[in-house]
Amino acid sequence: MKAVIQRVLSASVTVDSKVVSSIGKGILVLAAVSPTDTTEDAQMMVRKLLSLKLWPDANNRPWANSVVDISGEVLIVSQFTLYANIGKGSKPDFHGSASPDIALPYYTKFVELVKEAYKAESVKDGIFGAMMNVQLINDGPVTFDFDTAKSGAVSAQKAKDEKKKQWAEKKAAGTKKQVGGGGSKEKTGQGREGSSGLGSEKAETEVEVEVEATSTTDGSANAFAPSVPSKSAA
Repeated sequence: MKAVIQRVLSASVTVDSKVVSSIGKGILVLAAVSPTDTTEDAQMMVRKLLSLKLWPDANNRPWANSVVDISGEVLIVSQFTLYANIGKGSKPDFHGSASPDIALPYYTKFVELVKEAYKAESVKDGIFGAMMNVQLINDGPVTFDFDTAKSGAVSAQKAKDEKKKQWAEKKAAGTKKQVGGGGSKEKTGQGREGSSGLGSEKAETEVEVEVEATSTTDGSANAFAPSVPSKSAA
């Protein structure tokens, strides 16, 4: 997610000549959704908005109070153009922004998360996808932008989730391979049992080794599982 956060004395959103939302002292948030945003991105954005120190305290110490500390209000407006690429040519490229079918439910949930984390009556928003006129009195002016993709915490969590996913896929593939291999061992053992009896003992030994290998919980058993001789090799 991306957001432009502005400290305001007041702000409002008008659609079709009708004011649909307005706030007094607080923050105006222009928010955009990317195709790769996850729950962690939304949660981090909520924490940032509500904890960012934008106002002085009672002793006039600057950057000491958040919107929560001053019991201020929050106005959130969807702004997909924040993901526009204007590096080439004169026409903005919006491929970096999530499509409406993805962005709308994500944005709606994001607004709900802000309301849950703060006071619902103090959180307002515009109308997603509408042509909006946004008016504000920027206090300062004070304006910040924040991109969750550039946040170390979110990046680390995404990397961790991807690693877990890869490990789970590797484990599933290894388990499937071992199950298939077990069948080959049993067949090989049965074929030898009729001729010498030694094949049965070998099959039992191989099954015991496989059970021990797959009983580990750290996932290493898949990588070090004993190889299974093919039927033709037997």
